[in-house]
Amino acid sequence: MIALFWVLCALVSFVIAALAVGSVTGVQAQRPLRAVYVVEDAVTYVADHLPDDVSAQASYDDVRAVVDAQIGYLGRRGLASGRTFDTVADDLVVVDEDEPLAWVLGELEDRELTDDQVVVILRAEAGYQRSIGAVGPPLADGDATQDEAS
Repeated sequence: MIALFWVLCALVSFVIAALAVGSVTGVQAQRPLRAVYVVEDAVTYVADHLPDDVSAQASYDDVRAVVDAQIGYLGRRGLASGRTFDTVADDLVVVDEDEPLAWVLGELEDRELTDDQVVVILRAEAGYQRSIGAVGPPLADGDATQDEAS
């Protein structure tokens, strides 16, 4: 009789553990993969993907300053966090195309970079974001308005 009790306890414990693991696994499976943005990797990627005329004039420190300014802008808008994925806003954030560029250019006024060089660096940085899966394809014109209405 005691052996049956222990077998029953083991079976109940196994079922509880299986349900707990299964529910956590189900929740994790529905979450998007997390893109990890490593600043040093971004700077290296951007520097390697710059055209020759820009890379001849922009130093790694310049590239790092542009990347840091871009990260600062994304953090300010709630699109990036140095902590965890859960601290990033889930809401659809619609940003005017010129707003990030204007903000980054304002942050880099003390640098000896032209506006065109900053644009080229930001385009290369956007390539890094795509390469790690941090951003997807652009929304179609109707998508943003449909999501905002719901």
